[in-house]
Amino acid sequence: MLWADPSAVTVTVSRGVVTLIGQLARRSEVEIAGRLTPTVPGVVEVRNRLDYAWSDQALN
Repeated sequence: MLWADPSAVTVTVSRGVVTLIGQLARRSEVEIAGRLTPTVPGVVEVRNRLDYAWSDQALN
């Protein structure tokens, strides 16, 4: 996620519920965002609405 364009993702938070909206380049980036977000203190739920341009799943 450190290499992702910050303007590609909109993050909203309401009562500990984080919603991620936008498009990243790779599927793995979307999965990383979904795994890292709940580790932030105060986050109780993550709604991952991120999309990706291409799947790099077969490369992993």
